[in-house]
Amino acid sequence: KIREGLSKYIVNPQVVVSIVSVRSRKIIVLGEVGRPGFFQPETSVNTLEAISQAGGFTEDSEQKSVLLIRGGMEKPELRRLDLKKALNAGDLSDNVLLRSGDIVYVPNTFISDVSRFFAHLSVIISPVVEIERGYLFGDEIISGRGSAVRSK
Repeated sequence: KIREGLSKYIVNPQVVVSIVSVRSRKIIVLGEVGRPGFFQPETSVNTLEAISQAGGFTEDSEQKSVLLIRGGMEKPELRRLDLKKALNAGDLSDNVLLRSGDIVYVPNTFISDVSRFFAHLSVIISPVVEIERGYLFGDEIISGRGSAVRSK
């Protein structure tokens, strides 16, 4: 088609087309990674390579239960990947090659859920504890048991 189009302007045109890079491959990496988001790798990548491009696992990541969501919204297929086996034991059976449109989700650990819960709870409870502490300290001052009361 290009040659035919150019032949109107150039006698016997020679055309060479080469692919410099493939940008149609889009992969999404979400969850407990350094930089979650869209990635367009130029070559085929496996799950660990995609996570590495996304900044690697965070401290709170659950590497044994990484989710691969494949097939788009019409027919999503879920697969649980144990990437801890790949990292610790060299078992690469779950380190699959990713396809365009794949979503990799790295969940957080149960412990980080509990830790976040208690951090949130402490923000809520600490003002109440401080008020209670103030009441106790005030009672000690009034009764003369507190260190703030001087004897005459």
